[in-house]
Amino acid sequence: MLDHTDLVLLDIKTVDDAFHKAWTGVSRDNNRRFLDHLQAIGKPVGIDIMEGKITLPLLGALASVDKETADPVRHKLSDTGSIAEHRDEIIDFVKTNGGIDYARARLQEYVDNAKIFLRALGSGKDIEMLCEIADFVGERKS
Repeated sequence: MLDHTDLVLLDIKTVDDAFHKAWTGVSRDNNRRFLDHLQAIGKPVGIDIMEGKITLPLLGALASVDKETADPVRHKLSDTGSIAEHRDEIIDFVKTNGGIDYARARLQEYVDNAKIFLRALGSGKDIEMLCEIADFVGERKS
């Protein structure tokens, strides 16, 4: 079925394992394993590029190289009719030039800032659960 799927949505009730099991009757381990599997088989990769969207990893990779290296990639992106033809090359450019690491670093900054602002609202189980959700978003694999 995954061979014919473009998008997978999971219904995650909570990041608290005990609460999730009490609420749904099952552990979150299945969700974690499934998310790891989706990443391992490459779902989804490059969909934003195919749609002509400029992503944070792409921006980070473009910013990390000189104009001479970036210009050919920019040209391929500007020719929307041939993006599909250059998809793998663009993805390789992003990976090779630190785009993924750049996006992960920015995401971690957002997660850290979100938790600072949440904790400024007070303390308690609700705040900690929201902080755990922020951590989950920052740590997810897909």
